[in-house]
Amino acid sequence: MYVLICVHEKNQLLFPGANDCPLKTCLRKTRNPYERIHTDRDRDGLKEGWNMKEKSGVYFIANTTTWKVYVGSATFFNSRRRTHLRLLRLGQHHSKKLQHSWDKYGPDNFSITLIEFVSDKSQLRDREQYWIDTMNAVKDGYNILPTAGSPANFKLSEETKKKISASKMGRTMSDSARAGLLLANRGRKHTDAQRAQSSALRTGRKPSKSHLEAQIAALRSDEVRKKISIAGKGRVMSEQHIQRIRDALNSPDVQQKLKARSNPRTGAKLTDEQRRNLSERAKQRWADPELRAKYVQARIDTVARSKT
Repeated sequence: MYVLICVHEKNQLLFPGANDCPLKTCLRKTRNPYERIHTDRDRDGLKEGWNMKEKSGVYFIANTTTWKVYVGSATFFNSRRRTHLRLLRLGQHHSKKLQHSWDKYGPDNFSITLIEFVSDKSQLRDREQYWIDTMNAVKDGYNILPTAGSPANFKLSEETKKKISASKMGRTMSDSARAGLLLANRGRKHTDAQRAQSSALRTGRKPSKSHLEAQIAALRSDEVRKKISIAGKGRVMSEQHIQRIRDALNSPDVQQKLKARSNPRTGAKLTDEQRRNLSERAKQRWADPELRAKYVQARIDTVARSKT
């Protein structure tokens, strides 16, 4: 693995003996990853220079064939360098563009180096952003995010969204993961702002028919019913909660839905054929003297009870 040495500007790394040059041609190679190099302004104060593995700053991962670069920043460069190399060798680097290029050209055509020492760590992001913009590292390089250290202004393409959705289809969470989430969220309460935002996002959203059918099927399964029963045992609802349930059940909309559910024909419109069939059946029943006598007696009893 080679390390790049840049002599682009006065406040960037200087390699003794290198000539001033444009940015592309100032990428030099050295086989020693810990070459003692230092900035021009600190050369008088530090005679021995700085060891690269002890410094923080902005670094490049450069393809020495295409001259495309990945720009990053690190508090501990050597540790970050090892992490990048490990992920690239495993094929798991977060920058898919860099990973594809690494797989195509091979590790011998890539170099990693600090491009700028940054002693003030609070300035790391600003200096990283400067180099991302200078190198146009998002469009012409391997960076994914246009803003250093933040996913702001980054939008996934529709194709990428579909791929992510397809990769998560059918994925089930392990019992240990479920237990961990339950423990982490236990006792957690949403703020009023979070509730309002969640409500606004769900307003007007209607789940698909297949989604509703899947939810209903899951709730009707014996396993889910058993889990709900176990979870609800010993749970005591507050008076406020009970009153909310009562108010909800007594609301006109809910009462109408319950009535329609108890009688599926409520509100249904009959066809002319159905009306004729019902009329014929009623005439046949009324023609039976025994049934007619029972009906008349039932009406008499109802009127008598209403008067008492």
